[in-house]
Amino acid sequence: MNYHPVCKKIVDLLKSQDIWFKTFEHGAVTTSEEAAKVRTGYSLAQGAKALIVKVSSGNDFAMLVIPGDHKFSNSLVKKALDTSSLCFATEGQVSELTGGVKLGGVPPFGNLFN
Repeated sequence: MNYHPVCKKIVDLLKSQDIWFKTFEHGAVTTSEEAAKVRTGYSLAQGAKALIVKVSSGNDFAMLVIPGDHKFSNSLVKKALDTSSLCFATEGQVSELTGGVKLGGVPPFGNLFN
């Protein structure tokens, strides 16, 4: 199977630690609901969404990992990050920050992108 380099890092890490995993090959999805339909036998709550937000007017970004069955709360995230300004990263920013990963495909492992 041909993996994106970021996905390959995850697969290699899991294999090196003898961790059981299953991959799903599918078209692009942009919502947790769409992803849950692809993961036959797994609930929406068992998934996670990785969101990248731009904090304030600077060039700081944060990755948020939220359970698949939860909704993003702008006010809660602003409070947690102690900021008054917050917006989702653009498609270009996500691609640049993640080495080419597309929206909807960002894995919930921020340390892969350091």
